[in-house]
Amino acid sequence: MYLHVAMAKSPIRAKLFRHGGSQAARLPREFRLPGSEAAISRTQNGGVLLEPLNADFESRRRKFIALAGSCPDLEDVPPHAAPDIPREP
Repeated sequence: MYLHVAMAKSPIRAKLFRHGGSQAARLPREFRLPGSEAAISRTQNGGVLLEPLNADFESRRRKFIALAGSCPDLEDVPPHAAPDIPREP
């Protein structure tokens, strides 16, 4: 019989600093989040959880179209006809 015990890796550290009246953390590259904003909340044990905001393009597009439809003086823009250029990861 074998018993495998997974030892937790030592946590990666982030530098904390003050920016105005706020505290900020400099995240290591492997923890970077997309966009310019994130959702922040407290965990049950008092930790801090950062999560990327939902950057769902389709929902933003639908909201924009609804807003654009409320501006009768703006001309309609024809749909984009050229194929999208794939982004490299």
